[in-house]
Amino acid sequence: MHQPLLQIALVLTVTASLSAVTGDKAVDRINELPSMEKKINVKYHSTVLFTDSKMLGKLPEDAIYKISFAVEAELTRLKAGRVIRQSTRDYLTYIEFYEFKLDSELEFSFEVSETVAFLFFVMGNGIQFYLPDGSPVTIVEGSKGYATFNRPGKYIGKLPKGITLAVYINPRVAWLWRQTGQYAGLQDFLEWMESGTDQFGHMPQVGIENTPLSKILEALAALDEAKVEDMEIARMSITKGLLKQYHDMVAQKLTSPVYRIKYFIKKNYTNHRLTNIQKLIDRYPVSLKTLERDYFNEFNIKPANDVKRLRMKSHTAYYWKAACRSAMWPCL
Repeated sequence: MHQPLLQIALVLTVTASLSAVTGDKAVDRINELPSMEKKINVKYHSTVLFTDSKMLGKLPEDAIYKISFAVEAELTRLKAGRVIRQSTRDYLTYIEFYEFKLDSELEFSFEVSETVAFLFFVMGNGIQFYLPDGSPVTIVEGSKGYATFNRPGKYIGKLPKGITLAVYINPRVAWLWRQTGQYAGLQDFLEWMESGTDQFGHMPQVGIENTPLSKILEALAALDEAKVEDMEIARMSITKGLLKQYHDMVAQKLTSPVYRIKYFIKKNYTNHRLTNIQKLIDRYPVSLKTLERDYFNEFNIKPANDVKRLRMKSHTAYYWKAACRSAMWPCL
């Protein structure tokens, strides 16, 4: 895989709408149905020097990708560098491609208008996401991919200096629900997303450099409308390939000690014996030093602090319900 693709980032966004895809025959009627719309709006925290939203067929010669099936192309010059955005849409998906060429770190914000989930891959120097109050959402170091969801609100992102290519695909959530029988864990993730209990949530991160995922990403970027008989079906096929490959890698990762311990903590955090993490790791083939390092790398928190966080969250929920029952304030 050539060097630019080692910088690619793909975000697979899923809008949590109630629209339904009733069967495979729906694919045959794609062109007759309303297209997906953008649900995420990005604002750059850098002085905008120039913006041209009519760049189809006029992208700079040094643009890394010129997407043949794009219906929109926009060039923005910032004090921090250059951004090229290309997008396309149909009934099943909304797709945007971003190319960042930055001379300095870029901070940006994005507004989520309704609950969305992302299958997110970044290759390069990583990316960071925060809430507006500075609380971390996730920090990705190096080349990683993971599934995540965000509820409506504002989020902050930071990109490092250099080149990053980003793509997000927004398929209808009903299509994902139809895949739950094939991919263990997908139903749990979608139910978690729709439960409304958390502002955001993550599935495990996986490395993608020098893996089949990188080849699937390359195939997505290389799709040529002149050579593909049905572009919508081609994009859906690649989307499903990304989902399957990610699922397979996650399934393997979930058998590792750090994820087995994470699951144990989630199920048993009320047990007072979990105060001593050393006793916990005696159940698994991992040292305390390795556990704390790997746990923090995966979840951005140490295991002992995770136990405290879960207990505090549980207590807060308990007192909130108690206050509701006593009518101290109205429960929404």
